[in-house]
Amino acid sequence: MWDKIMCALIEAFLRPIDGGLGEALRYRYYRRRFASCGRNVRIGINVKLSGLDFISVGDDVWIDDNCILIAGVPDSFGDREVKYRDNPDYGAADGQLRLGSNIHLAPSCILNAFGGGIEIGDHCGLSSGVRIYSMSNHYRSFENPARITYSNPMTKGLPVVLSVCPVKLGRNCFVTLGATVLGGTIGENSYVAPGALVIGRFPANTILSGTPARPAGSRFSSGPEEV
Repeated sequence: MWDKIMCALIEAFLRPIDGGLGEALRYRYYRRRFASCGRNVRIGINVKLSGLDFISVGDDVWIDDNCILIAGVPDSFGDREVKYRDNPDYGAADGQLRLGSNIHLAPSCILNAFGGGIEIGDHCGLSSGVRIYSMSNHYRSFENPARITYSNPMTKGLPVVLSVCPVKLGRNCFVTLGATVLGGTIGENSYVAPGALVIGRFPANTILSGTPARPAGSRFSSGPEEV
């Protein structure tokens, strides 16, 4: 218990320190707390991180200001109804949040890997306000659609339904302003348009647009060349 209190105090002190000093101090602290951490990892101000031992970070990663990263698995879902959607492209354990190398998470991104899991491949870019959830409340029961259900974590003793599906972003995906991903796969070299809502599995080199997102062409016209 005292270890948790001490860590919480240290993190509260480190979060608001701006500039290079703050980034250096946060890197020195979190690289010892993450499951693994590479070189040149930048963590901006007021970044909130939960489930540190479920988070892995590669080299040259920038987690920009005010991002929220959540990982881990619950001890139990209790009496909640849980609908699991398998994602065969996801290769990590439940609740893992894995960031590859050469990644930028722009300010105010939310990555919630809790209960499901998130893998983000090398060279991905997430614009401000991108939200990725591998577990979320569902609006009604899968078992009995007539049942009245509830949708917030403070509801106790009443029916709550959760949808769980791991998320995989392939190499060099560009997910733009305010887009949301609720489980599934975005193939490598793909582009997600601003405000899109992505649910499901999509192949490489796809432009995704709309709510729900649908393929709207190819990002690269023919056989993208590697630099």
